[in-house]
Amino acid sequence: MIAGKYRGVLAVGIAGLVLSGAGCASDEQRVANHIEEAERLREAGDHRSELIELRAALQLDPKNAELNRKIALAYSALGKPPQAAFFNGEAYRLDPTLTEAGLAHAQALYGTEPEAAADLIAEI
Repeated sequence: MIAGKYRGVLAVGIAGLVLSGAGCASDEQRVANHIEEAERLREAGDHRSELIELRAALQLDPKNAELNRKIALAYSALGKPPQAAFFNGEAYRLDPTLTEAGLAHAQALYGTEPEAAADLIAEI
């Protein structure tokens, strides 16, 4: 009778332990998991869901230039050039070796800020 009385409490306790263990993954592992899922979604053509995964990864690793570039590419695939331009700019700012991101950002700037675009191209 006592065991039956505490069965619910025991089940909640066990569930809590299991869920707390799920939160123990390192940020690096969680970023890798989000990127892996984003790659799968990109291959399936689901760019909106891909973007959600990439943005979740970026929250965990906000200074990751490669993530910014991947987000820019996802926005491009969705036909959202202003958002793509922003993330290309961030990718290039964080890692100037990502020249493709810098050039994509310069191309987006050209229409509204041609001098800034020319300066960026000269820098690249």
